[in-house]
Amino acid sequence: MTHVSLITEGFEYLKTRLPLYYKTESRLRGLGGEYFEFAEPILKTILRERKGKAGYYRALDALVRLSLDYLELQAETKKTRRYRYSSYAEVQQKVYDNPEVMGEYYLDGLLLSQVFWVNHYMICRFILAFASTLDPGMRGIDMPCGCGIHSALLLSKVSVRNHVFCDFSSRAIADSIRFVNAYSSTARAQAIQLDARERLPFNDSMLDYACCGEFLEHLEDPKGLMREFRRVLKRDGRLLITTVAFTAMLDHIYMFQSAEQVRQFIADCGFKIEQELVLAVSGRNEEIHLAEKPLNCAYLLSLQ
Repeated sequence: MTHVSLITEGFEYLKTRLPLYYKTESRLRGLGGEYFEFAEPILKTILRERKGKAGYYRALDALVRLSLDYLELQAETKKTRRYRYSSYAEVQQKVYDNPEVMGEYYLDGLLLSQVFWVNHYMICRFILAFASTLDPGMRGIDMPCGCGIHSALLLSKVSVRNHVFCDFSSRAIADSIRFVNAYSSTARAQAIQLDARERLPFNDSMLDYACCGEFLEHLEDPKGLMREFRRVLKRDGRLLITTVAFTAMLDHIYMFQSAEQVRQFIADCGFKIEQELVLAVSGRNEEIHLAEKPLNCAYLLSLQ
């Protein structure tokens, strides 16, 4: 069975669970061959790692649960104009230390969303473009490493010898290492378990790059982390961040109201934008300029 048929099979299953995937499938197929070239090795890895179709369908079920979470929480946020939780301690209890979430569906759902959610796929392409600029002798980090997809993409072009997985969750680190090793036989990385709210365990001006995927909104004080990135990056180092505006998930705390607010935040933290990608969750391009519309954002930054 070809991997294109795995994509079709996945969408057929998802559409029986959530009709919104009819539109999602149409949008992704409309993007052409690059989408299938991207999805093929990821689904191949998942199928191998999960030891066959039963594991693949369990991962699809995890994506359905993550999708349902988003729909419920976004409807709530639209009414209340705030996220459900406001503190890291709440999220740690409800999500990160909760095996019914982290162990059952969160990480697998996040991984599958890179293939079956339009904006996550587009952001992965943004990350791949950055990956093509890396050099084997560089030193960098992926924090948080989450399900491992960003590190897998970063290391897919060049095998950076000093790439470090960082996460608070030991489960996330283990899943990331397993996925990256399965995705690329040449990828090698170290791992550090850490709390991103504290001082990062790296010397000043030590890193050539840092990747921070959808994490700023998980913190009560994201400026504190940005200060740490400024400290540990070399003068010519680059920071790749992805974040969201007015987009709810179980572990989102800090709310950006618009893409313009994210840009101002970046400037206030002492970075300048080299490249950006702003996408409306709805797919309506006019919404990227508006406040209180759910957006996915990606930025490649350098020091001011």
